[in-house]
Amino acid sequence: MKSVCVVVLNYRTWQDTVECLRSLLKDPHHTRQIVVVDNASKNESVQGIAGWAAAEGVSLEVRPAPGILLGANPTAEDTRAEIILLESPINGGYAAGNNVGIRYALWRAFDFVLILNNDTLVGAGFLEPLIRFMETHPECGAAGPLIVDGRGAIDRACARRRPQLGDYFFRLGLLGFLSGENRWKRRHYYVDEYSFDVPRQVDILSGACLLLRREALEYTGLLDDKTFLYLEEFILHERLRDSPFTSYIVPASRIVHKGGRSTNLQSNRSLLGAELDSLRYYLREYRRFSPLLVALITTNLRLARLASHLAARAAGR
Repeated sequence: MKSVCVVVLNYRTWQDTVECLRSLLKDPHHTRQIVVVDNASKNESVQGIAGWAAAEGVSLEVRPAPGILLGANPTAEDTRAEIILLESPINGGYAAGNNVGIRYALWRAFDFVLILNNDTLVGAGFLEPLIRFMETHPECGAAGPLIVDGRGAIDRACARRRPQLGDYFFRLGLLGFLSGENRWKRRHYYVDEYSFDVPRQVDILSGACLLLRREALEYTGLLDDKTFLYLEEFILHERLRDSPFTSYIVPASRIVHKGGRSTNLQSNRSLLGAELDSLRYYLREYRRFSPLLVALITTNLRLARLASHLAARAAGR
């Protein structure tokens, strides 16, 4: 049976992490290791997770992670603990935090690495359809489940297309805000052409739950940690486009994504700044857009966010 390392990133919201881990431990796939990376939370997160594990009889080992962060091989010996909690001394962002766990998984030579957000709940047996699909489709380098919200509605972000230039004006920009649902938005989310009932090759999978083949990671490299937050999945897609591997959504696997727990701790202004910084980097380095076009797109997005904020205030939300 193929081995899997599950990487769960925690930043301050350790109660969500505990809920995620509790659901994850119910999965019957025994050849897996759970690695929790605490992204320099500087609160009671490590103590809270360790206390939960002790109270419920879950074997957990806490380790520092500076060597892994620097790209060196971990020095600790193999472990039989169900959960390894790696303490990162710095918060380098979402990609950098997950890379701590990914480096550990590659060093331990796991066949697959599962990136799992801590604000998710998984069902027993959710891993098996993903692994089975990847075993029978060697070209699949990344696979994702069907993702639903707490009410059972499909999260459209679990399968998206690579954005075209028009997306940044008619889907994300001010015109997109003013027009509501339009063909650009429908196209981006495969609306009316995919019913999420069978596996399908897609461009971009959600980073909330993403199974990556070891060979694909060795080809593409780790997540790009030059972004602090946002667009990690888009950048991964660009790297996969230049590789022999593809991405598939596998709806037989299903998880619940509560969404936005860690980001809710930060101000809207700081989140918008992080989003725009990531967008500039993605458009410049991976899409090769001109500086003028990048400036036009980011200004348009800022205006759309302002219009949305003002509309929410006018509606009393």
